[in-house]
Amino acid sequence: MKGVTAEESTIDRLMTLGTITYEATGWGTGEIVVKCRSNTKCEEESLNKAVITFTVEESNIDRDKVGECVVKELGKRLAAKEVRVLSVEDKKYNIAKRKFKAWKNSYKNEHKSN
Repeated sequence: MKGVTAEESTIDRLMTLGTITYEATGWGTGEIVVKCRSNTKCEEESLNKAVITFTVEESNIDRDKVGECVVKELGKRLAAKEVRVLSVEDKKYNIAKRKFKAWKNSYKNEHKSN
């Protein structure tokens, strides 16, 4: 895929696997709100749940191309270290699953004061 960054490729793969899902609302209002979620099911879900929201002008996006917009936007945020992709162990099934979460939440959870 020409012109695709490594970060965009990672986000695209996670979307293909169903780890990242999105919902677009606001059609007909001129501004589309896109909510992206991490769907990994694990015991740590309540701590690591991520919802990333961004807006796009309706004139700049086609209903059939929302996924491409999500890949570009999350790819940029991954490159800027605003979003991280983690491997989270699912203790119930003893398997590691990949997920993403907002950098701000990650920093807060990893650097709690005692």
